[in-house]
Amino acid sequence: MAAAKTTIVSKNTAVRAGSNKPSTPRLVVSKTAAPRSAAATKTATKAAATVVPSTALALAAVPPTVAAPGKAAVRPAVSVAGQLPAGFTYPFQRVAMQERLDDSMAVIASLTGQTLETIRDQAFELGFPRQGPGWLDQRAIATLLARYNLTASDWKEASSIAALPDVAMMTVDVVGDKASGYGRFVLWTHFRATQEYASFSAVCDPAHWIAPQHHITTDFKHLRITFPLWYFEVVPKATAKGRGK
Repeated sequence: MAAAKTTIVSKNTAVRAGSNKPSTPRLVVSKTAAPRSAAATKTATKAAATVVPSTALALAAVPPTVAAPGKAAVRPAVSVAGQLPAGFTYPFQRVAMQERLDDSMAVIASLTGQTLETIRDQAFELGFPRQGPGWLDQRAIATLLARYNLTASDWKEASSIAALPDVAMMTVDVVGDKASGYGRFVLWTHFRATQEYASFSAVCDPAHWIAPQHHITTDFKHLRITFPLWYFEVVPKATAKGRGK
């Protein structure tokens, strides 16, 4: 219903993923555009390094086995049928879509450790329509993530995969042009190199129609990725000075 969309669907939204319809986006160049290289390994050389997204989201990950003293750490190949490195535990729980337009809510549920039903109920509180088509706009996405101490950036544009940040709600499968196209969200994660693992990237895809091996994968061939690539970077909410530790 048109009236129900007014607080959720913005006519000025740059991209409405999933849900996402590009219109006239403002160009924002990613500050992380430099491709990651071996220099990143210098930032993680502790003997008991834990593999987590380098944005330090408060999510658990299982520490990998540490190499014996004096021996080089094993760096297993990542791209084995899209599988994660052996022994690596992905720190987000995949939440699957249930309908055609709830991809953004499914990704938010994965990021926050909530169920899809919980995020959907909170979206209803913000004005998301209970019936008919509806899209979470930038404001609604930021508001939902903020409830769990996460901050979403404004829409950003990447000219390559290497330009993406460590954690992002990324648009894929975009059909049409910027004025009338639609796409959907997946959860993008980049893991920087540690003593145990070489750096690698993975996608957590909430689509309910894809094969199980594509649910969490390092192989992106099942996705239609076009450039410029639009995304929201997601980072922990900054702590106010004088508060917290």
